[in-house]
Amino acid sequence: MGNFGKVLGFHLKEQFGKKGFWIGIIIPIIVILGVSGFMHFKNDGEKETIAIVNKGTTYQVSDNAVLGSLKEDYEFKFLKGNQVSKAEQGIKDGDYEALYIIEEQSEKPVLEQRYEFAPPTSVTPVLQSILQQQYSAKVSTEQGISGDVLKELQTPITIKDTVLDSDTDDKPTGVVWIFAFSMYTFILVYGIGIANGIVGEKSSRVMEIMITKVKPITMMYGKIISNMFVGLANVLVILGSFLVVKALGWSDIQILGFIDLNDFTAPIAILFILFFLIGFILNGMIYAALGSLVSRTEDIGNATFPLTMISLANFFLGIITMGNPTASYITICSYIPVLTPTLMFSRYLMGSAAGWELALGIVIIIVTTLLLSIIANRLYKRGVMKYSEKMSWKQVFGMMKKESVKG
Repeated sequence: MGNFGKVLGFHLKEQFGKKGFWIGIIIPIIVILGVSGFMHFKNDGEKETIAIVNKGTTYQVSDNAVLGSLKEDYEFKFLKGNQVSKAEQGIKDGDYEALYIIEEQSEKPVLEQRYEFAPPTSVTPVLQSILQQQYSAKVSTEQGISGDVLKELQTPITIKDTVLDSDTDDKPTGVVWIFAFSMYTFILVYGIGIANGIVGEKSSRVMEIMITKVKPITMMYGKIISNMFVGLANVLVILGSFLVVKALGWSDIQILGFIDLNDFTAPIAILFILFFLIGFILNGMIYAALGSLVSRTEDIGNATFPLTMISLANFFLGIITMGNPTASYITICSYIPVLTPTLMFSRYLMGSAAGWELALGIVIIIVTTLLLSIIANRLYKRGVMKYSEKMSWKQVFGMMKKESVKG
């Protein structure tokens, strides 16, 4: 335990002393707190201003009274026909969200919208409806259609809105997205870091010196645990930042449009961390074993390519779970150990996995990790001292066999 503590302490000091680690800590804090605070205060009682220019006399929108509920979210400025250029400059300066120009062509109303990025989606249909009513009234008058008949013709059809029991309604899809992305990113980054560290020690022949002082297995676990702590630190920073945003009362907005900060409850955060840790250790074992079989840094990509593809599959299947958590292939894949951390956690949050399935998933991951640790131990012990450029599968399977002498 003493040697392991020294090895772990050395690797932790090395990891936490890197500039890249602190950049990875600071950036999420700035992004999450900055974006959340900006959007909260930007939306706090502030109304966007919409400019409306009426160029004709037959068709006009010049009164707030006809704009209905739009007045709750927008402030409307009614300008004259010669103020179009001024309004366009106002859009560029940020004074106006959009400019609507109403004119008449071939005795029909024309609505033109000018904007910088995107038009306000709720405003256009309302203005279009108002102008349509004015046009209908004009035509009915010219054709001698009575007001009662026109009113009947303009009566909107009845829409029956029936919401079926959806698997994804009111579910923390944002948490699922963050977990899938975090698992993919951190396992890919720090998993490769584990393999790189092992190959670097092999290629520099440092391993030959270290192996006389510390058992190879101690070194392997030191690398895995230290990288796990670094990844966990990043996850805690992300979760902590979201919880701070929630505590500050800024959770009235949604990051990226679908990450609801109110979904980050204490139980979900605990499960988030638990599945991240066991998932990381499982993958870390595989990366360590694969790294021990490689002698050159440039060969790491080829050796870890299958695991990279598995991580990518984990991410995309996790995203699919957000929209279709009850799919049979998602259920089946959630019991495949390398996919279980992401998919079982995602299924549970989306309501398609019961509590006993969640517990079974944890057992599957732990048992698989224990079995992998036995294989990784044997591969690492024998692989770190082999410097052949390419190792055959026969050699690899031979290294997995039980030793007759302890090493």
